[in-house]
Formats: sequence, structure tokens, C-alpha cells
Amino acid sequence: MQALAQSGKDIRAVRGGHIPQAVNIPYEENWQDPSTANKLGKKLVSDKLGMSLKNNADLKKLYSKLDPNKETVAYCQSGVRAAETAVVLKNLGFKKVKVYDSSWLGWGKNLRATVTQETFLNVGALNAKMAAMQNKINQLEDALKAKPN
Repeated sequence: MQALAQSGKDIRAVRGGHIPQAVNIPYEENWQDPSTANKLGKKLVSDKLGMSLKNNADLKKLYSKLDPNKETVAYCQSGVRAAETAVVLKNLGFKKVKVYDSSWLGWGKNLRATVTQETFLNVGALNAKMAAMQNKINQLEDALKAKPN
């Protein structure tokens, strides 16, 4: 079996990491312009055309290190983005493609599951950032209340 993975740097579960032996190919790499989502957020582009899938030749090249005859399991954080990759692989002729439904959220919370590049969420730092954000919100709300109509 071969697995397609997320990088493990974006921690959305109890811990971040990487399932051992999994190959990291972000789903955005399926797109004509993998940076389209970031560009949209920064208003550098006005449409989603860059999110169109690459042509089959480019997609075959992207997944050329994988064996289309082996079982291939795609995962991400929750299974949603992995579904796009699974469809791409099926369209490329991969025989046994699956989506790991609970994906990293399921694997990461099982502390007995083996992980490489393991990182734990720093809850203390997160709480401090959230408190600072709430303080800023309170200040902005107070300033709006004090502002004459």
C-alpha cells in the first residue's frame, strides 16, 4: 500500500505529524496554479481559474513515483481534500484508490499510531494568542461605543 499525505506542519488535531512512508503531494498541486487560493485571499487574482485541474500529462508526471497497480490511500486533515486527489488518481487509471475517511484527525488523535515529524499543539501559546485577540476586539468595541454618531 502507498499513502498520499499532508505535510504534518498544519496542526489541527491533538498533534501534527506524518504517517510513516506516506508521500506528501498537496492537493493544490493538482491545479494549474497551486497558489491560487493564496492569491485569491490577497486579491491578486479575481477568479478561481487557477484551481482548474492540470492536464492529464502533467498530472501523470506529478504522480509518476506512485505505482498505479498498488492500493493507494489518500488522506488530508479530514478527508475532504483527499477526495479530490482520489478522483484525480482514478481518472489517471490507478486501480485501487481509497480515501482514509477520518484522515489525520483520526490518526493524530490515536497516540499509539506511529508518526514521523511529530509535533504537539502548544495549547498555552494558543490560549495566549486568543486572549490577546479578545483584548484587541474589546478595545475596538470600546472605541466604537465611545465614537459619537
